[in-house]
Amino acid sequence: MVLTVTNPVEIDQQEVSSLVGVLKSLSLSSIIKIVLLIVVLVVLVKLLCRLFDRFLERSRIDRSLYGFLRAGCRILLCFVAVTIVASSLNIDVTSLIALLSVAGLALSLALQGALSNLAGGIVILTTKPLHAGDYVSIGDSEGFVEEIGMTYTQLMTFDRRTIFIPNSTVTSSNIVNYTMDGKRRVEIEVSASYDADIDRVKTALREALDTVGGFYEDPPYFIHVKGYGESAIEYSVRAYCKGDDYWDQYYALLEEIKRTFDKNGIPMTYPHLNVHIQPTK
Repeated sequence: MVLTVTNPVEIDQQEVSSLVGVLKSLSLSSIIKIVLLIVVLVVLVKLLCRLFDRFLERSRIDRSLYGFLRAGCRILLCFVAVTIVASSLNIDVTSLIALLSVAGLALSLALQGALSNLAGGIVILTTKPLHAGDYVSIGDSEGFVEEIGMTYTQLMTFDRRTIFIPNSTVTSSNIVNYTMDGKRRVEIEVSASYDADIDRVKTALREALDTVGGFYEDPPYFIHVKGYGESAIEYSVRAYCKGDDYWDQYYALLEEIKRTFDKNGIPMTYPHLNVHIQPTK
C-alpha cells in the first residue's frame, strides 16, 4: 500500500484558484443578483440580532452572559450568510470551510492575546466569581460590573468612569466581590490632640457611628488607638454596612465625626510648626 501525502499549501492554492475561477466566470446579471442577495442577508442578520437582543432582555438569563450570547449569535448568523452566498456562487462549501479553517489558524497565531482573553471570559462565566451588577475589586480597579464580554469585562466606577479590563487580567488578579458577601467594611482613620482623653475620643467616635446608623452590630464596632504621631494620636474606626450602601455610609460617617468632635470640644489636629522669635538686644 502506498500513502500519498499532499502538501496543505498546495491544497490552499488549489482552493483559491477555484474560487478565483468561479468569480471570473460571473456575468453582470449574476453579480447584480449576488449583490442584492448580500444586501438582503445583511438586513436579515441585523434584524435577527435585534430580535435576539429583545429576547435576552425579556428572558431570565444572567446579564453576565449577554455579551457572549450576542457575539455568538452574530458569528453564527454571519457564517450562515456566507454559506448561502457561497452556495449561490456554486462554490463547494467544503472547500470554503477548509479555506476558512486555514485562515482561522493564521488569525489564531496572530491574535494569541485576544484568544487568551476569550479563554479568560469562558473561565469567568464557568466559575462565576462575579455577575453583572456586583460591586467588585479587580487588582487596582473597583466598580460595578456592567458586562462580561468575550474579551473584556466592563466596570463602572463610583465616579461614573468606565473601565475595560482584559479577561485574562481578571482571571489572573485577586477578585474581591463585595456584593456576594453582602457586607462591606467602612474604615476611617482620624487623629485627635494629645490633650483629648482617649476614652472621651472613643466615646465620641461611637456616638458618630450611632448617629449615622445603618451599621451592623455583628461584627461589632472597632474603635482603637492606631498609633502616636508627631502632634496627634491616631485612631482607627471600623464598622460593617450593606455593600450597596458603602459610599453613602462612608461619607456620612466622615462628616458626622467632625460634627461630633466639634460638639464635644475635641480638636482635630493637623501638621503645624511653632516658630518662637527671640527679640534681639
